[in-house]
Amino acid sequence: MAHARFALSCTALLGWLARGIMDPDEQEKRLAWKYLDCSNLVDERDRRVDWPWFRQHLLQTPYPDNMDAVFTVLNNLGTGSSNHYDEEARVCLMGVPAAFFYLTRFTLDTSCAQPLSAWA
Repeated sequence: MAHARFALSCTALLGWLARGIMDPDEQEKRLAWKYLDCSNLVDERDRRVDWPWFRQHLLQTPYPDNMDAVFTVLNNLGTGSSNHYDEEARVCLMGVPAAFFYLTRFTLDTSCAQPLSAWA
């Protein structure tokens, strides 16, 4: 039951994020789907979030040790308006949902008697 609620929460979050992204033009759509790993952003240093670094950190560092990167990303995004989330979700389609996934998992693992992995 709790696992289903978690999945429903993630689905609702992804729906909210998808609605929050303003209607991208055709070029933005092609870039978002072509570069799901955000590799097109390697040379962009003026972004709020270094998405290639975040992805690499998540791949190299096991959970929950990777939460420092998640908190860094959310702090960088949280300093502004929701427009910052929208803009970052436009350039790195899966970056914002990944950060919220790990935040949700960490919250559930630290606030419940059982870790999320025990629910499976």
